[in-house]
Amino acid sequence: FKGYIVRDETKFPNLCQWFDAMESRPSYMATKSDVYTHSRALPPQLGGNGCTYGEGHEMMKEAVDAYCLPTNESKNVSNFALDWHEEGWTSSSSVTTRWAIPGSNQNLKLNIHKREAAERIMKNHESICKFAARGAGTAGFPPASAELADPKAVSNEVIQLSVDVFLRYTIALLLAKDDRSNEEVLRSIELAVDAMVGDADTDADVAMNTVLATIDCLDYLRQRIGVPRDMSYPAAHELRQALLEVSLLLMNHGSSI
Repeated sequence: FKGYIVRDETKFPNLCQWFDAMESRPSYMATKSDVYTHSRALPPQLGGNGCTYGEGHEMMKEAVDAYCLPTNESKNVSNFALDWHEEGWTSSSSVTTRWAIPGSNQNLKLNIHKREAAERIMKNHESICKFAARGAGTAGFPPASAELADPKAVSNEVIQLSVDVFLRYTIALLLAKDDRSNEEVLRSIELAVDAMVGDADTDADVAMNTVLATIDCLDYLRQRIGVPRDMSYPAAHELRQALLEVSLLLMNHGSSI
């Protein structure tokens, strides 16, 4: 919350060695959370002004929140924030091998974490679709004290089919094996949006409202991916990134038709 860098080998070499030692243990990595999850979970527990921002926090806050803002606010995010990754999970290698294997000096291919994210969605896809559709549903009453928690929220059953379709496209993006496959998935998403908005039998306003409601649902899910509850941080990062990419394509292509 302060934007203070603790993991600094120049200032705190022994502390950095301790971090490295802990992160070499798979038993620790299985319980390790990410900054985004902490930043949302702690304030409601502390209450009031228990968590405050310090001077110079802005750049780090933007980096932590980069893939968790509503889609319509994400276009102004800086490249630094989009490229930022938490220390303790990454290697200095290229982007295709950036995640480190806990307990090993080897680097793990990026697609392993994308596959982890895809597996977590596929394993429980019906419940996840229903959960995500709360984004276009009815808020629970009374409201929960935690901003992102709403156990009494009512899912929007009408939008669940659309959510299901675009979650499938999200999984396809995660599993795309190369740039060509990725481009094919993106083109398929555009065709799906064409079908939603360009259907002659569908009122244009109703169709666009369906697009916007689907985006709200994907945002609702993306903002609530918890680490390690749902998956590891590298997998969560890839899923958040893929969900945002799908939402942006929905918004941009839908509004251009």
